[in-house]
Amino acid sequence: MAYIGLDWEKHVRIDRFYFRPTEVNYLQADAIRARELFNWQPKVRFNKLVRIMVDADMDKIELASPGEDQQILNSSFGGWHRWEDQVISINGY
Repeated sequence: MAYIGLDWEKHVRIDRFYFRPTEVNYLQADAIRARELFNWQPKVRFNKLVRIMVDADMDKIELASPGEDQQILNSSFGGWHRWEDQVISINGY
């Protein structure tokens, strides 16, 4: 939320009703097998992925976004990515 200048505590509500009985506080993926089997390396790290997603959501509802998404996508993927080719969710957002 700092990316778009908002204090998350003013905009996020936590409802314990949606907690799972065996909720874990920390999850971390392990991509070692993908690296070993396919010689794979991530092109976009989590913090940049979040910026891409936030910009896409803001653009979709016609709000001005910081706009780092295209810079990240172009530097990571060489300009092949286009938003208009993406799948639209059921509710149209």
